[in-house]
Amino acid sequence: MKTQNSLGNKTENTYHFSYATRTDKEILEGIKELNESVWCRLSPSKIHGVGVFALRDIPKGTPILKGVRASMYRFGTNPTYYITEKHVKLLHPAIWELITDRNPNPFYIGFNSPNADQCLMSFMNHSDNPNFGLSSTLIDINEGEELLEDYRNCGSCLNKVIHK
Repeated sequence: MKTQNSLGNKTENTYHFSYATRTDKEILEGIKELNESVWCRLSPSKIHGVGVFALRDIPKGTPILKGVRASMYRFGTNPTYYITEKHVKLLHPAIWELITDRNPNPFYIGFNSPNADQCLMSFMNHSDNPNFGLSSTLIDINEGEELLEDYRNCGSCLNKVIHK
């Protein structure tokens, strides 16, 4: 059945997906950005409520909020990423799992960076011996380990309440 896509071109396909207008280069740039910027996920914490946990090993000095701007948390300002089935193997498996936890059909619509969806800093728990400070890791952090900050030394944490 011939239909017309959003560009006005005749096509045999009945379904038109968002990634159809993205070039391989654009998709690969998005995958590279996600692989370089998504390090953590939210999970239940033994310390308090919900915490920020390493998806994979994180080297000392890694900026886990790379590319995250305050404006990313406002609706409509997040970059949208697209992926095709042939590109999935290029994305770190833990990042792909995080994306599909939030979006069971990421091939058919675009998705936001998990960093923007999670609002990581809002869930960072306190420790007198932190492994995260201001914007980057203070030590090597192992996969599955909780990232912790010292609320007393964190300018972005002025509104947080310390639960002792």
